[in-house]
Amino acid sequence: MEKEFIKNISPEEGLQLIKKNEDNENFIILDVRTPDEFQDSRIGDAVNCDIFDYDFKEKLEKLDKEKVYMVYCRVGNRSQAAVSVMKNTGFKKIYHLKDGILEWEKSIGSPGLPML
Repeated sequence: MEKEFIKNISPEEGLQLIKKNEDNENFIILDVRTPDEFQDSRIGDAVNCDIFDYDFKEKLEKLDKEKVYMVYCRVGNRSQAAVSVMKNTGFKKIYHLKDGILEWEKSIGSPGLPML
């Protein structure tokens, strides 16, 4: 059985992770912001799962816990909370974009454009 891990990563590490997993269907970018924020901008082909939704935990339960997730929000607070819930729900491999999409935009550029 593979050991679980959670790793905080920088935007640069996130970009490398995305490039490395470009064709990996087991790599999921998870945006835990609101749908409005998600509509405005997102990283790559992220999936939206709003942490403020009353059924957030139930939505997480429907995701494959064996896949690898890169989780982010605006500045890192909501995603840190989401990572905690994910860990307690049995997810094994989580990368946390520790400073969120705002830091990504400063370091990498516009997230809405293809980055690869």
